[in-house]
Amino acid sequence: FEDVMDMKDLDNNCATCGSTTAKKCGECCKVRYCCRDCQVKDWKNHKLNCNHFEIKESSGKGLGLFATCDLNIGDLIVRENPILYFDAGHTSDDILSDNYSIMLPRSETFKEAYEALSREKKDLVLDLTQDSSSNEVEEEWKKAMRIFGTNCIAVDVDEAAKNDATLYATIARINHSCSPNAEWSYINMETAREDKEVRAIKKIKKGEEVVADYNTNYDFSTYLERKEILSRKWNFECACSICTSDHATDDAMRRRLKKLHDEIPDYNSRNEFESAIKAAFEKCKILEDCEYLVSFLPMAYFDLYESIEAFKQYNGIPPNFEHYEQYRERALEMTTNFKLANKKEDYEKRRNSLATWLFQRSN
Repeated sequence: FEDVMDMKDLDNNCATCGSTTAKKCGECCKVRYCCRDCQVKDWKNHKLNCNHFEIKESSGKGLGLFATCDLNIGDLIVRENPILYFDAGHTSDDILSDNYSIMLPRSETFKEAYEALSREKKDLVLDLTQDSSSNEVEEEWKKAMRIFGTNCIAVDVDEAAKNDATLYATIARINHSCSPNAEWSYINMETAREDKEVRAIKKIKKGEEVVADYNTNYDFSTYLERKEILSRKWNFECACSICTSDHATDDAMRRRLKKLHDEIPDYNSRNEFESAIKAAFEKCKILEDCEYLVSFLPMAYFDLYESIEAFKQYNGIPPNFEHYEQYRERALEMTTNFKLANKKEDYEKRRNSLATWLFQRSN
């Protein structure tokens, strides 16, 4: 529970007993209860809608997710297990699309899995956006398979499962933007490999649409590259603020970021640490001024810290970087604030890799 001063947007009555109250559900902010007992009594009904979003029409996009309260960085928006899951080891040799390398299941495999679903889950699948290119009358499972191909996402937990494909009823409703305010991740590699959660990576205002970048596997791609991928995989053209603004300026920035991103490990591998530091520092500065690429900033800070640490082993701390530990601290702080398991895993891998290298150097 939490007290609320402004109650004009909410029903003031307890959802269970109807008495007047000034307290709302602290999780979703959608309903009110006069006491814990009333909240517990209503939980069976309320748990289905106890979340930070509502699904409604999004202009030009069909349905979308919209925040029902202000969200801070790291706030949980959706946690979900899949309706359908297909192991790439049991699929055909046909790749759904070469931008994600997700494997489509064989027709007979999909049909068997789909027909084993309850009617309720089948309806959740059929209610999702589908490729409208086919006007033929077809069997239900075939329609469902086309919907799966349009809406599935990669499991992407580890190397073994990166091509596995999953379909989520709610996450599939999240529309794309090249300026995302949310990101999804697996929850736990050991205990919930197939489950995903979506968290805010920026502050999201009440009523604002929750959007994610579908092109996360293509770091710093240009407008035409993103347009081609979105058209080929999802059959739409992005009309976000980035894609409808000055392409030339944005593309030049992304090309520069891509060049720096590729140069940093190359310089470090050749022990050209001064050049690596210069490239990493520039990359951080560009990203600091680019809010819509904020999710790349934690590892950019770690790139800089790592390059300085490598330089230090041979030449001592470089000039103007006496407080270089701040970059590792910033990387860790941002990673912690995002609360996304995939980002935590990336940070730990990089930290452990650097620790191993430093240990080998000392011996």
